[in-house]
Amino acid sequence: MGIDPVTLTAIGAVLSGGSALMGALNKPDAAAPPPVEPATPMPDEEALKKARRRSISAQLGRRGRQSTILTDTGGDALGG
Repeated sequence: MGIDPVTLTAIGAVLSGGSALMGALNKPDAAAPPPVEPATPMPDEEALKKARRRSISAQLGRRGRQSTILTDTGGDALGG
């Protein structure tokens, strides 16, 4: 008793297909998961508030009479 040629061919096809599949799965590129991105750091609320206050203070110092050349800040009188 033997195995008929049709069954033998089918077994050969399954084995060759299965080995090709296993070969593809064993490749490092196919099995490696994608890299994980680092977590986005949360902003420091206190630092943001301080930076906002500094910015507003600097903006206020650059406007109005305080920001002109005619303002006497250094004790030097212009023209006299």
